[in-house]
Amino acid sequence: MWAAQDVVERAGNASFRSRDPSNPLSPLQLDADTDWNADMGATSHMMPHHHWLRNYSPKRVPIKLADNTVVYSAGVGSVVFHPTVEGKRGRAVEFSNVLHVPQLRNNLLAVLYLTRRSSIDVHINSTHMSFSHSNGPPLFIAPINHHNAAFLDGVTEPITEYASPATTVPLDLALWHRRLAHHNITDVKALIEQQLVTGMQLDVKTAPDPLCEPCLAGKMHANPFPSTSWHASRPLEGTMDYAISYAPDPSMSQLFTTYSDANHGGCKDTGRSTGAYIVKLGSGIVSWHSKRQSIVALSTTEAEYMAACEAGKEIVWMRKMLQELCFPMPTSSVLVHGQPVSHPGGETS
Repeated sequence: MWAAQDVVERAGNASFRSRDPSNPLSPLQLDADTDWNADMGATSHMMPHHHWLRNYSPKRVPIKLADNTVVYSAGVGSVVFHPTVEGKRGRAVEFSNVLHVPQLRNNLLAVLYLTRRSSIDVHINSTHMSFSHSNGPPLFIAPINHHNAAFLDGVTEPITEYASPATTVPLDLALWHRRLAHHNITDVKALIEQQLVTGMQLDVKTAPDPLCEPCLAGKMHANPFPSTSWHASRPLEGTMDYAISYAPDPSMSQLFTTYSDANHGGCKDTGRSTGAYIVKLGSGIVSWHSKRQSIVALSTTEAEYMAACEAGKEIVWMRKMLQELCFPMPTSSVLVHGQPVSHPGGETS
């Protein structure tokens, strides 16, 4: 337990985060502010963003907030800030001894700390706070808003080489495949072997798993077509002779044939299945359909039953249309896994 005398820092009017961070070392806390609040009550500079801190080292000290809540810092480092003075970008300044406090929602610039430790003069008027060295030009300014709060004008420079907390995962092809949005392995190898990207290297040359589950789930086929030296010079060149043929199919005794199928639980996000059917007239396809089912099927049988139901509705519509065109409609059958069953209202399925 901490006691009142244990609190070595105060955060002025800073507020607590709206939710507990799942990972205190996460580089960017999305529900935290990014502006610097010039705070007169803070005893040290503080921020929740790890990816801004340079020369980072662990440091745990208790910090008391305005509502008497006590939180703890995770580390300390320095921050480079690029100020904007009178509409122009000024010389970069570095704030040292900045505490990393993941549970804060604000970035606090301790004004009194600057005046005592860094010999910074602070001038305040009705519109802004100005920070400078002994009557010199302003180093940075903090405009005062209508809520009587002052925020620094400028941007903080992130650490470009920042990586998430240290990991023991080796740099192999599988890792680069995931980092590059699951790009195909062949192109990832080319990037490394031809040194097309600076800093892209392999620690081990282990062959990646040929089956990538996220790729399969997302159907991310970045390189689906084989390469060829031939290229079309005008639209439809090379496909002018392609057509759907409706010639009689001697292997089929029916006027038209319907096939249906379903993949049980094919959608990883919703658990729903995809049902599909095609309708052939002779040797050519005249109707087709593939759609994710509206409810979750509890079994493969149920998924295929719903797909067959959709196919059956298409069969009924197709039979009525052909009857209106005076095509004779003989008694048809349903074929399930090679077992024909007499059925007066359907076709081969």
